[in-house]
Amino acid sequence: MKDLIQLIQNKTAFIDKAMNGQFTQKELESLFTIAALFIAAFGFSIGLRHSWMQALATAVKLPLLFIL
Repeated sequence: MKDLIQLIQNKTAFIDKAMNGQFTQKELESLFTIAALFIAAFGFSIGLRHSWMQALATAVKLPLLFIL
């Protein structure tokens, strides 16, 4: 979560760090987790238009499609 706050507060430093490949393994794992959770939340909201089962299926399926 710290990485997300850092991204929001100081975008240029975050982008410079990314461009220079200065992220640690822990930071990359944190960003990966944050991305997967946000994509899952988006998938859940899309699936809710149909049913609860579809919402759960889409919440699992969408991060797999985007990240893998």
